[in-house]
Amino acid sequence: MGVHGWIRWSAALAAALAVAACANDSTAPAPESPATETIDLAALGAELGLPGLVAEHTARAAGGRGDCTYNQSTGWFECPPLTRNGLTINRSFALYDGKGNPQSKYDAVTTASTRIRTSVNGKTLTRDNTGSMTVNRSGDMTISGMEGEETRRTHNGTEGGTVVTEGTRNGVKIRSTSTVADATSNVVIPLRNSGNKWPLSGTVTHSGTTTVTREDTGESRTFTQRRVTTYNGSNLVPVEITRNGTTRSCTLDLEARKLSCS
Repeated sequence: MGVHGWIRWSAALAAALAVAACANDSTAPAPESPATETIDLAALGAELGLPGLVAEHTARAAGGRGDCTYNQSTGWFECPPLTRNGLTINRSFALYDGKGNPQSKYDAVTTASTRIRTSVNGKTLTRDNTGSMTVNRSGDMTISGMEGEETRRTHNGTEGGTVVTEGTRNGVKIRSTSTVADATSNVVIPLRNSGNKWPLSGTVTHSGTTTVTREDTGESRTFTQRRVTTYNGSNLVPVEITRNGTTRSCTLDLEARKLSCS
């Protein structure tokens, strides 16, 4: 397998972690290439909350009960770490009323927004034990529009970090380092009972750099990608993808979960 084959393999592993963050988002596109050799990151993603589309559910549940403890001095709920397959997930969140004052408990009438911080760190094996991933990523998401009878939520946040993949194929050792920086900007998501189905507006920007090195020859290559998705209230949304300096205009069909490019 050449270095291009390895970049597809390692990129799929990194992509799986990013896609796992959207495991509970019905509008999230499916991964472009399935990472069949990783652990079940999709299941893990519901707990990662990177950058935080499951955050409101977490805040509602833990704000009224659960195992997260409110710290009066900081105004944050601190949740015990979770451990899965060598990965440690840390979570904390804060609740605010309409004036930005912290709240010690979720209230369906007065809670206006929540801010969630999550991180995942550690090392895990692939399913066939031929490789490993060392993960160091974190996210910070604010969700507003929760107060009273609001029918939509606005998401703003960032998520980023690194994933180092190491493995052996056909006797060749490969090391891949992927650095990701994602930004969610004013993405307005309607509630399911509002009559709307798709995100109404806002952008999600994904930027990533992956360097793949063959240990036998020392050959190393770096690949870059930037992807900007702009939501418009319909199931057909424009996506601009720049790979290694070349830009293409694409359309993502959210209903069919299919990306087509000109």
